[in-house]
Amino acid sequence: MNVMSQSAVFVLLVYALVQKVMSTNPNVVTRWVYHMCRDTDIDILSSTGVWIEPYKKSLVDFNFAESIRPDKDEFKLEFSFKTTVSEGILFYTRSKDYPKEIISMFLSDGYLVYKFTCPNLAVVDFLYYEDRTRVNDNRWHNISFHVKVYNTPRVLRDKEANITVDGRDITGKTYRVSCHQVTSLVMGGKRPKDAEFIHNNTRTLKTVSKHFEGCIRYLETNLPLKTPPKYSVISSCR
Repeated sequence: MNVMSQSAVFVLLVYALVQKVMSTNPNVVTRWVYHMCRDTDIDILSSTGVWIEPYKKSLVDFNFAESIRPDKDEFKLEFSFKTTVSEGILFYTRSKDYPKEIISMFLSDGYLVYKFTCPNLAVVDFLYYEDRTRVNDNRWHNISFHVKVYNTPRVLRDKEANITVDGRDITGKTYRVSCHQVTSLVMGGKRPKDAEFIHNNTRTLKTVSKHFEGCIRYLETNLPLKTPPKYSVISSCR
C-alpha cells in the first residue's frame, strides 16, 4: 500500500469514528475535532482548565515519580471546580505498593463527600456548609487536601489529614492516617483498570452511578510528575 492509500484509509477511519460519536453528541465531536486541528490549550494545571465530559472514559490521569525524600508520604492536592451535576467522582488516589488504600472525593446529591481507606482507619465524611449549601451551583469552589507528616514524642512520622473547602475547614476534624505514598491520581472519573477494585473494595464509591461533568482547573500537588497528565475524552472549559 503506497503513502497516498495509507492516508486515504486513515482519513476514512477518522471520518467513520467522528460520524459514530456525532450521532450521540454532535457538540462534543465539534470540540474534539477543533482541538485535533490546532495546538490544544487544555491544561488542568492552569487557569485554562479542562472540561470533564459525561462519559465514563472522560478523566485526567496523573502518575507520580516515586520519591526517596524524607517527606515522601506527604501529599498535598489543591484545585478548583464548578459543576451543575449532583453526582460524580471528583478525584481518587492510589498507591502502587498498597493497592487497597484509596483517598477520594465525590459528589452525592450536590454535596461533597470525602472518603479514605488506610490500614488504620476508614472514613466517609459529608462536607456540609453550615447552611447546607450544595456545591453543584455552577460556581467555582476551591479544594485543599493535605496529608502532613510530623514527629511526636511517642510516634515517629505520624500523619494527619485535613481538608478545606473554599478556604474553610468545614469538617472541623483532623484525621490520624497511615496511608502510604500516593503514586497516582485520577480526576473526574474512574480508570477502567480500577473499576474492579472500586466495585469490590469501596462500598461508597461504587454507589456513584453517574459521571462527573464540569470544569477543573488550577490543580497543584507537591509530588513530582513521572509523565505529563494524560487526558481522555475531554474538552475546553466553558
